[in-house]
Amino acid sequence: MRGKPGVTIWNLLLVPGTLFFSLLSGADVMQAMTQILKNDAYYPCTTEEAGNITANSLTYASGVAIPLVLVIGFLFDIFGRRLTTAAAFLTGAIATFLIPVVAPSIIGYDITRILFVQTLVVMLSNPFINDYVTVQSRGIATGFQMIGLTMGNLISVGGLFTLTEMIDDKIVSYGILAGL
Repeated sequence: MRGKPGVTIWNLLLVPGTLFFSLLSGADVMQAMTQILKNDAYYPCTTEEAGNITANSLTYASGVAIPLVLVIGFLFDIFGRRLTTAAAFLTGAIATFLIPVVAPSIIGYDITRILFVQTLVVMLSNPFINDYVTVQSRGIATGFQMIGLTMGNLISVGGLFTLTEMIDDKIVSYGILAGL
């Protein structure tokens, strides 16, 4: 992968890096949301209700994502790559924080879930390939972008979610959440 003149290796690492970090946190958050729905402290839903709510919120998020994909390029051009990317990461963090806060409102849950999914859509529309990579290397850069996406998913699902479950089981088994 060859960068345009003046582009550093750090700039080129943004190509796979933005999707890697988005999916590293995103896949873990998406998995944990179903667990939050079934937790009596937040949303006391049955497994079937949690599945229905999750499916519905993802359907709504897809409906919002379609027009966002059409305009995200304009947003990158109007506000700049750095500001748009930082705003997407910040919005994702705020949405993640708000999911248990808005409990037990399913509408609040749906809205925060839609916001979170949209941040992933912004990162999938990675503009850094056109900005930093030569025309001849764009295919390779797209491959590196997908490696970032795949590695973020694998580490998140295989590592972070498993680690989170292990820590949660230890906390519950030691009675830390139950007030000892």
